[in-house]
Amino acid sequence: MTRVLPIAVVLSLVLTACGSEAGIPLDHGWAPPGACVFVGNRADKHYCATTGTQLLSNPDVYDGQLIQVAGIVVASPDGGDAYLFLTREAFDGGEPYGTVNLKGLEALALARFAHQSNSIHSPVQAQVSGRFRLYGLTPDGSRVAQGGNDTFRFGAIDEIEWRP
Repeated sequence: MTRVLPIAVVLSLVLTACGSEAGIPLDHGWAPPGACVFVGNRADKHYCATTGTQLLSNPDVYDGQLIQVAGIVVASPDGGDAYLFLTREAFDGGEPYGTVNLKGLEALALARFAHQSNSIHSPVQAQVSGRFRLYGLTPDGSRVAQGGNDTFRFGAIDEIEWRP
């Protein structure tokens, strides 16, 4: 009986330690409840899967974070750049403030894919993952100029990965 008690104590401590390891959230505590669902199968990258509406409503929450969002991709007329409309309403209304620029090595491949699909007239749905960067505001409330056609966009998603 005296040998069983120490073994039971050690076993309960091990099980408690394993249970607390499994309880560590993938988000490391940065996202408020309901902001997203964390996805990813790599140890070094867990994306906050969210909606375009959430991103537009609470951009500060996602600024600088790895996100995954679906939307409508449109390519520039030459097929060299791509941007993502975060909502169908933004696409239908041609609202640049409801779009983000797509940056990174895979952005050119996505731009070419959308360009071949004639994305201006035929919407190209895509799911994009990467690091969201909110463009700043000037004191009068307008977007800080980013250069080129980036001026009127909502922000950017850098280091993108995508799938149609």
